[in-house]
Amino acid sequence: MDDGNIDEATAENNEEQMSDSSDSEMNEVPQQIETQASESESNVEEPEAFSDSQDDRTPNALRNIDGPEWKAPQGNQPVLIPFTKESGVNKNLSELLIVEEPLGFYSALVYDGIFQYIVDQTNLYATQTLTNEKDVTPHARVNDWFPTDIYEMKRFFGLVIYMGIVRLPKLADFWSREPMFKTEFASAAMPRNRFQLLLNMVHFADNENNPQNDRLHKLQSLVDMVVHNFQTVLEPGETICIDESLIPFRGRLVMRQYLKGKRHKYDIKIFKLCCNEGYTYNIQIYAGKNIDQQQTTPTRVVMKLAEPLLDCGRTMITDNWYTSLSLAEQLLDRQTHLIGTLRKNRKENPRTVTEKKLKPGECFAGENHKGITILSWRDKRYVLMLSTKHSDSQTEVRNRRGQTKKKPEVVLAYNKGKSPVDKSDQITAYQSPLRKTIKWYRKLAFEILLNTAIVNAGLMYKEVKHENISILAFRKSVAYGLCSVRPPPAEEIETVMPNMLRNCEKNAWLACSKEPEEDSNLL
Repeated sequence: MDDGNIDEATAENNEEQMSDSSDSEMNEVPQQIETQASESESNVEEPEAFSDSQDDRTPNALRNIDGPEWKAPQGNQPVLIPFTKESGVNKNLSELLIVEEPLGFYSALVYDGIFQYIVDQTNLYATQTLTNEKDVTPHARVNDWFPTDIYEMKRFFGLVIYMGIVRLPKLADFWSREPMFKTEFASAAMPRNRFQLLLNMVHFADNENNPQNDRLHKLQSLVDMVVHNFQTVLEPGETICIDESLIPFRGRLVMRQYLKGKRHKYDIKIFKLCCNEGYTYNIQIYAGKNIDQQQTTPTRVVMKLAEPLLDCGRTMITDNWYTSLSLAEQLLDRQTHLIGTLRKNRKENPRTVTEKKLKPGECFAGENHKGITILSWRDKRYVLMLSTKHSDSQTEVRNRRGQTKKKPEVVLAYNKGKSPVDKSDQITAYQSPLRKTIKWYRKLAFEILLNTAIVNAGLMYKEVKHENISILAFRKSVAYGLCSVRPPPAEEIETVMPNMLRNCEKNAWLACSKEPEEDSNLL
């Protein structure tokens, strides 16, 4: 049974994500529960019809069909330790950032050490490319390479952000002299050929030190550094949410996902833990079922992403791909509640609840000896929920039309707690700098550094400075700041160095990079 979004406002945002396709369990990206979608009754999944005698069963029948552990809801939910941590941006950091512009908030997440790491790996990759004479023709543009530095790398990333804000048909059009395309912003940051050379050479790992069967080697070190900063600067609140995001990619890649019903049918999957209005706290890239089958099961994904946040009395929100009775039990052992939608075909589900025939607006629930509640509710379609925090109680709510109706409290809690991932994905899509490429690691790096990190920095800005700022204005400010970075006056050699001297320095650097190979030949 597909999920939809119970909340009407959330349903509008996710409408184009809904699909009637049914993929395999690893390829299916479950959606939120949609209750206000206009669907015909023929599409509603009806449970097995009960006989008259079955319809009149009392809740005690739970004991007869599903064993003694399931019974009518008693409200005996487990009592966990209270959540007492102070959530939000680190206090000491807030005092420093209160006077900063958006670039200062972005630099708190993507600091100079990360840029220097990218510079080192880019220069290393360029050296490896140039020393391999078989891959370099005499007139190749790579022969014009000279080592980059942190100032140039910042301007490079600032230009990539700018290109997401201002869209032109081709990359070269940003340096075009035609009146229709002419702009001075890109040319003031760096020449076109240098930008294209950096775009070709930018790297995030040493290709010659690739561990066997590590598909994420080209990116994992960078992801670890950025995620560490995400987790250091902010403490999540009581409610956290896990879901997956999809990065469109049509190149050849073994861990690429195919989703027939989606707008972008070929994607790379990223598991995300979000909190606080869309702040991304942790990330795990899906590397494929065959290479890491044990770590990519739904329960393992949740436990790994949430490991730093367990044992604190928090509440985890998941959709029906992750939610199961075994996950709820594991989280309870770690002092964490679980609320989520549930698939009807899970083995541990009580049949009396999943197969109960209901009229619109009715709900039916069962509770086991650990206080875990599984509830079936019928609105426009059947909805199956699991909660370790709620019983079967309902609350009256008013919709946009002014109509009053009853909804289970677990449904309301799910709708409220599920929004961070959706908000993160929605804000990230605005002015995204992602472009078509055959290099998957570059696309994922730009997604993490120039989308996820910027959204996180924007949320920090709003919390610390108590100012509303659009994602467009925040991106513009960061792009301006990065593109205006220049080395100190004593290091501004490139602006006055004659071309001949610069070429001599480049040739000397290439000669030094080839010296070890020549020495080994002499020996």
